[in-house]
Amino acid sequence: MRLDRDDPQLLSPGFSCPAEAAPKLRIEAAFRTAQKTAQVFWRQGDKPFAADRCLDVPIIGDGRERVYEVNLAAHHQYKGIITGLRIDPVASAEKDAFVRVKAISLGR
Repeated sequence: MRLDRDDPQLLSPGFSCPAEAAPKLRIEAAFRTAQKTAQVFWRQGDKPFAADRCLDVPIIGDGRERVYEVNLAAHHQYKGIITGLRIDPVASAEKDAFVRVKAISLGR
């Protein structure tokens, strides 16, 4: 995915999962960017994605594939029924930047 446009996003299809059944997110990806942080958002029920249901994920932007594990359960708002995920690979557009995603999984 090229990251040369503002607010790039990866959106999951809709699903329904109790937060306690899937406390961790695993992202296998290669980032090529000068930026240092991605963000993960989650949807609860029919609520939209929002900044109060978001975690920052430190990334390494050298283009090498890595595994990033995110402890979603560490956030006080990660509870109830989770119905979607959104990953913002970077905060703003950057020429020649990209993310290459191998896999994203939600579980324990």
